[in-house]
Amino acid sequence: MTRWLWSVALAGLGLVGLGLAGRRSYWGWVLGLVDEALWVAYAIHSRQWAFCVSALAYSWVYACNLRAWRRDAHATERPGRVRHRARRTGGIAAAGEAPLRTGTNPASRGGGLVRFGGPAVAAGVLLSGCVGVVGGPSASGDAAPGQAGAGTVSPSELADFVVRQAYEEFWWVAVRIDAQPPGRWPGVLSQVAADPELGRQLAQAEDRAGRSVHRYGEVVSHVSAVRGALSVRATVIDCQDASGFGEADNGAGHPVTTGRSNTPIEATLVRDRELGPWRVSDIGFLNGRCDARISPVPPPSSLSHSPV
Repeated sequence: MTRWLWSVALAGLGLVGLGLAGRRSYWGWVLGLVDEALWVAYAIHSRQWAFCVSALAYSWVYACNLRAWRRDAHATERPGRVRHRARRTGGIAAAGEAPLRTGTNPASRGGGLVRFGGPAVAAGVLLSGCVGVVGGPSASGDAAPGQAGAGTVSPSELADFVVRQAYEEFWWVAVRIDAQPPGRWPGVLSQVAADPELGRQLAQAEDRAGRSVHRYGEVVSHVSAVRGALSVRATVIDCQDASGFGEADNGAGHPVTTGRSNTPIEATLVRDRELGPWRVSDIGFLNGRCDARISPVPPPSSLSHSPV
């Protein structure tokens, strides 16, 4: 069962308990205690420890209410029994008296169990199942400790995704930087790039402005590997398709240069601190070609810092 389904089920069980309590049934508080036990099990399973604190606080309130309601119920039953017994005359109640109550009716007791015992039994079954989820072995029996289950994302996968997003955002901005006024180039590029790549991109933008050309089109990334995403320095291996990207003159807009497909790239991204934003600090264009599915890692001597 997914986390949101657990939350809905446990919240619904708590509402049933409050509804019973509103009808002056102490079984509502019993059901509430069972519900809080399930919340504790859910908190342990999902590692949301704050739920344990709130569940203990609610349990204390429910237990106090259950005790108070039971005490009041016993206090109101005893005087009524003594009064009725004292006024009995020959087994017939005196005129104007309420009908004789000689004790708890077994039928009514059974009705209460039928009425409120069902939810309590169902809650007990849920509790036992939840305990099995929290502490028992996996259904398949072959899951390794710490292994992410189906439908979950591990911290390393999430970190890789964030690095990929930062790398692709760099290219999205770099392709469109010429549309910005020159005075905004440093501020815009510094959001996605760090030195030395930041200095290169600014120098290339100034060079294009001097030649009266601008960048056009899009680049398509085929990232095959991300390394070091959990640190403050990461590497991205990309087989870039730049066949729809190049330079065009500012007048007629005719293409002057065009990129190529299957261009191997090794990019370096850095961040100032953990959980800080990633920025591209180096783009190395590798010699040769690559397959869009498999990006080779050539030796560092084949790196260059301009498209080839």
